[in-house]
Amino acid sequence: SSLLSSSSLSSSSLSSSTPKTTEMTTRTKELAEVILDHNHDHNTEDRRNALARAITLVESRAIDKRDQADLLLGYLAKSADTRKQRCEGEDEDSDLLEGKAGDNSHIASS
Repeated sequence: SSLLSSSSLSSSSLSSSTPKTTEMTTRTKELAEVILDHNHDHNTEDRRNALARAITLVESRAIDKRDQADLLLGYLAKSADTRKQRCEGEDEDSDLLEGKAGDNSHIASS
């Protein structure tokens, strides 16, 4: 996925300096995949453990871990935006199918 190789965040960076690492490590990618669980391959405990590891990563004081946390949060945010856009598009499609494409409240009933 192109989001997995996303570059560092600029203004929303957790650390005061720009992350030195521009790609997530395999471990960070795995965290993202379990947290998002697009294919519903992971149980609740797996996802809870991944979230706990992600929180630990975010709270870390080590620069390399903070860099990974920035990349992880950026990836999760982009993924959420993409998912939201897809859902909004689906809502519009279903409105069209149900005949709700426009606001017809201005049409007087006879």
